[in-house]
Amino acid sequence: MENKPITPLAAGLIIGLSSVILFLIYYFAGLIFQQNWISSIPSIIYVILVIVFINMWSKLQNNFVTFGSCFGFGFKAVSIATLIVFVFTFIFISVSPDYKVQMMQMMKEQMRKNKEITDEQVDKGVEMVSKFFMISTLGGGLFVNLFIGAIGALIGAAIAKKKPFDPFTQVNQIGETQP
Repeated sequence: MENKPITPLAAGLIIGLSSVILFLIYYFAGLIFQQNWISSIPSIIYVILVIVFINMWSKLQNNFVTFGSCFGFGFKAVSIATLIVFVFTFIFISVSPDYKVQMMQMMKEQMRKNKEITDEQVDKGVEMVSKFFMISTLGGGLFVNLFIGAIGALIGAAIAKKKPFDPFTQVNQIGETQP
């Protein structure tokens, strides 16, 4: 039985869809706005999936890979996953205005905890964020997904098993080395 190659597109689709599903689970379970260790689980799963796919890809290459090729594979997958999450976030914010309302409420509560900020400053801050909510949410999500994904790709590339190979050795079509 021949192993099917894993492409960055396939890995990115799985990672991106997993992120979307986790977001929806958290949103409908009411966990999305909590700030505790539970809110870190989707990021941890995201990194783990990137690492797993890099290692799977490395094994399918018979571990004849370099750190750079592993990182490149991982970052391509992360880029595709980020694009999926970006499009989903845009659609979700557009069809669910409730999300923005909840986010603004949470932000207002957080700002009110700081005794140095007046109610007027809180209202102005919330109003400013509200005006640029879509762009800041999309931009922040884009940055965070690429950043966390890059960390996952670096870790995955570092721990992927690599066999040293001589670049001057010829390799034929079926992957056997010839002198």
